[in-house]
Amino acid sequence: MEGIEANRSRIAELVRHSLMLVTALAPHIGYDRAAEIAKKAHVGGLSLRDAALASGYVTAEQYDRWVRPADMVRPG
Repeated sequence: MEGIEANRSRIAELVRHSLMLVTALAPHIGYDRAAEIAKKAHVGGLSLRDAALASGYVTAEQYDRWVRPADMVRPG
């Protein structure tokens, strides 16, 4: 539709807080630890990244390498 624009900053915020992204961590740290991170993010109102780093299970470098939302929406 004409005149409609995406609110890119809001979209980025929603992606940062999306608990579904935790599925990218499970193959690397296991389901239980990934679930723990998702719960911590949800209860604490944290971004998934902040909760993951606080857990000590992943480093910032690992998180950024493993959790790539754009890669998760493409086939294959």
